[in-house]
Amino acid sequence: MNKIIVFDTTLRDGELTHGVRFSPSDTLAIASLLAESRVDVIEVAIAGASEDVMEEVRAIAREVRTRTLCVLAPLSERAIDAAGAALKGAAGARIRLFQAGPASDPCASLTESLVRRAKGLTGEVEFSPANGACAPLDGVAALVRAALRGGATTINLADTVGCALPKDITRRMLELVARVPEAAGACVSFHGHNDLGLATANTLAAVRAGARQIEVAVNGLGARAGNAALEEVVAALSERGSTLRGRTGVDLDALVALSRLSKRGAASPCLRRKRSSGAMYTGAPRRARKRHRPSDVILTLYERRFSATLPREGTRRGR
Repeated sequence: MNKIIVFDTTLRDGELTHGVRFSPSDTLAIASLLAESRVDVIEVAIAGASEDVMEEVRAIAREVRTRTLCVLAPLSERAIDAAGAALKGAAGARIRLFQAGPASDPCASLTESLVRRAKGLTGEVEFSPANGACAPLDGVAALVRAALRGGATTINLADTVGCALPKDITRRMLELVARVPEAAGACVSFHGHNDLGLATANTLAAVRAGARQIEVAVNGLGARAGNAALEEVVAALSERGSTLRGRTGVDLDALVALSRLSKRGAASPCLRRKRSSGAMYTGAPRRARKRHRPSDVILTLYERRFSATLPREGTRRGR
């Protein structure tokens, strides 16, 4: 069974959620809790952000010494250098490069050169072709080959517009490795958006098709309708790992405080409505069930383990 790398983008893509802004103290606390939860890679910012944000990145690099920190950067020398400078003090560092716009021969040549530049600044480089999960395969394959020649260690396929179906993701994962055999030697990743409510399903389909990294956010935060939710994907892999052919090393119990803290940055009540991940199964399960409906994904997982102590449907204390 594959060990699945968990890449969390709460502090970068999560802040693209309308109404969400984390304070510097919350940013540092979330990064620390992500590390304690055993999330493998923490994306902390995009290159070119304000100096205040870059200072937050440096503060996280001083505090979090057991996990890889990542900065997102477009394909430009200036952005790559800024990302490398921000990550200079990190114990583990990665630059994630993304390409925007259609692929072309000059773009492939530029990709190889800039990936090599990033590789000289950090030990790990991740490359994301534009809408790699759905864009025409010929262009995606050309860019992936170029990135691998430049030294990319991770290739990320993103459903940027959030409109793919699980079968589309499965097909693209298999097609990419067939078209670019050398990609099998890298870590293939998937990043799903939730515009059709399928981000978690698509992420699990990617894992079953061979993806070794998943990109998620706490409480499903992210641009537009959000990203795949960290807690949902981790719970699914914990419960159905043998079927999905993968497991993570994330500590489910540690997600409770992380979920609650992430909600503090939400100015909108609707963003705070999602129940804190894991809160339903900590403490006495009977009392938790008495107060809340068992709709939380983590409760669903743990309900089976505590089934003897939980009230049944149709009883006075069950719904």
